[in-house]
Amino acid sequence: MPRSPRAVLGLFCLLVTAALLFLFTLDPLSVQEAARPAHQKVASVLEGIKGWAWTPGAWSDEELDLAGAREAAVATQPDAASVVDDWSDVELGLVEPSSPEPTAPVQEEQEVGEVEPEESRFDDDELEVALAPTTSAASSPAAAATRPACARTMLFHFSGTRGFASEYNRFIRVAAVASHFDYEVVPIASGWMYGDHLDYFKPPERNCSTADMPSWGKRRPIFRTKGEKLQLPEWTKEDHVQDGGYNALDYVDDVFLAITTKRKAVERLHNAEINEYPPKLPLSGQETVHPVMLEAFRMQAEQVKKFWILSDEVQTMVDALEAELQWSSQDRIVVGMHIRLGDKCSETGSVKYSPLRFATPAQRAALAAGGRGANVCKDQAASGGLDEEHAQVYIAAAEAAANALGAWNSSHLRPPLLAVMSDDAKALPKLVASGGERIEAFDRVMLREAAAGVKDSLGGEGGADMAELESGFRANAFHTLSMETRVTSTRRFVRDLTVVGFGADAFVFTGSSNVGRLTALIGGVEKAKQGRFISCDTRWFGTAHFT
Repeated sequence: MPRSPRAVLGLFCLLVTAALLFLFTLDPLSVQEAARPAHQKVASVLEGIKGWAWTPGAWSDEELDLAGAREAAVATQPDAASVVDDWSDVELGLVEPSSPEPTAPVQEEQEVGEVEPEESRFDDDELEVALAPTTSAASSPAAAATRPACARTMLFHFSGTRGFASEYNRFIRVAAVASHFDYEVVPIASGWMYGDHLDYFKPPERNCSTADMPSWGKRRPIFRTKGEKLQLPEWTKEDHVQDGGYNALDYVDDVFLAITTKRKAVERLHNAEINEYPPKLPLSGQETVHPVMLEAFRMQAEQVKKFWILSDEVQTMVDALEAELQWSSQDRIVVGMHIRLGDKCSETGSVKYSPLRFATPAQRAALAAGGRGANVCKDQAASGGLDEEHAQVYIAAAEAAANALGAWNSSHLRPPLLAVMSDDAKALPKLVASGGERIEAFDRVMLREAAAGVKDSLGGEGGADMAELESGFRANAFHTLSMETRVTSTRRFVRDLTVVGFGADAFVFTGSSNVGRLTALIGGVEKAKQGRFISCDTRWFGTAHFT
């Protein structure tokens, strides 16, 4: 039966009205929520919980003992480790309370003995070369075709002229933060003093493909946003970001601390260290990787395990050295040791690398007046090498490590092996001269050529053009060498860190040294829990400067 135009119009209006009423009954947020990424849903939930941020006095003494409490919580509730205090910029001591937010973070203060890194400026064509798939099984075109594209990625740019371990530690911190927020980290290199990361490492195994990622220029760098919570930064709303370079150095450290530690526990640790400064050396294993910092150590060690996959050439070098030293043998204990001198002694004249960083001016003055305000490495630089006092600290640390592992028990057929890495060719002879019978109780070997033309245990050497560096590694001098020489020397350096990190039963080092802290991470979190790392100056810290 035909309907009049007026009837049709009326029916249409009725249907439209019914549809609108139906839509109004829905919660629009629920509609949006279904399509939102998981990390944004978490942001909404956390921002809606009143009192989620840390408040003074909220933590009991038991909760502040993080080694057991956090580990137990993570074992039963995987997300528990991410629920930590809120660190504001003022609380971290990195900005004044009244400081306005800068439009861009200030460049990091230049370290003594390092060449100022140049900010790279490369176009998309250069990045396409850096990001091109490699021929490894994990990243071959055939393998990539079978995997979905990575939903969230972060590009990390190796660059500049800072020490290898310094830059690699920065990479590991960025990777730990990125992984926490579900980013797949992709390292690239351009203008790096050490060449390309692929000169030393293979790409990691991935469950997704990075073949069609956005280019560097189309990504937001990670910078601080005013008013954001460090546990959930604003940039995590973006799916593809870049690391932010050295402009974001302190900011990344702030975020890393916020997701791995509790502020009140760290404050108590700082106060105790200042009150007891200088510490009795060597530190114990528990003091070296303090329980308050154990979660930070675990997160970084996890990233080292993922990315420290040696290239075939470097792995061959490792196999040869291990065969020469018979490290696979179970009939003795191996104690690794790293002695860092060179330009690090000048750097550690700064309080940035010691507990004094968190002392008030009045506390520093009181310590200085009582003769307690000196940094550990500074005096060694003045004396031209490892002095008698500090040699005795290293010897005591080696003895403590060996005794704890029963190195001289009858079950071991040979004396313990002391494997020394150092940028100072005179370090091991100085230990022998200072230690007498104590050091004679160890078999000894000098592993590292120190990137300095010093003959290593296998008779290799860096070349005549490196002889000037025999007294200790200095970045300025190293930068003048040919790229071929730098890569060759660095491969041996990576070899030795690998052999000591993975193979030594215990490791003696200085926490102020990037090399020492990185080698400990290579050794892994289980050794840290067992107290097998012993520092001869400061405890391990997982940031650019002491925290």
